Amino acid sequence: MLTKSRRKTPMRVSRLTKIAGLTAATLALLAGSAVAQGVEENETERSVAESETELSKVSRQLVKIDQRINAVEKQAMLDSEPMEAEATYVEELKKAAIEKHPEVREKLERQEELISELKGDPELNMPPENRSEEFAEKLDEFKGLRDEINPVVQSVSSDPEVRESYQAFQETVVKKMKELEPQTEELLAQRAELADRFQELSGGAR
Repeated sequence: MLTKSRRKTPMRVSRLTKIAGLTAATLALLAGSAVAQGVEENETERSVAESETELSKVSRQLVKIDQRINAVEKQAMLDSEPMEAEATYVEELKKAAIEKHPEVREKLERQEELISELKGDPELNMPPENRSEEFAEKLDEFKGLRDEINPVVQSVSSDPEVRESYQAFQETVVKKMKELEPQTEELLAQRAELADRFQELSGGAR
């Protein structure tokens, strides 16, 4: 999925990027599933409506290559080794966050309770207007906790132990992705080139 904000470089919102805020390992599906689909659909519609400029071409290419990368990444995360590496990274983040900000412990525990209650609920895949009031309240509570927890987690994401566990997690996932899709390295390189090109073009368009 791509997100774009006033001509800034598109960011690939994947498990590897969401995890820094404890949203992928916990509930990428909750906060992101319906929203992600809507953003991608809007981006596609906008691209079709735009004049055929190089900027719009690069934007559409980014959407397509992200779809390929995300599909492989999703499949890779079904393997036990990436799952374990992810769990280790999340625990390292929590540990660092609690050590520096003890008050966040209860919020993290409540967040996990909500995840357990919501992640298997069929209402998760329903449009918002069809969800029950109880489900909506729990989801709103989760999002509120996420917004409070994320700044704390981000503040410790550069700690040496956290960076080390993130690097191990990233390498483990990419290794599995390469096993599943031999062109993974080329896809990631293409994605980086396209993102750089998008930034150059959007900067020149100001």
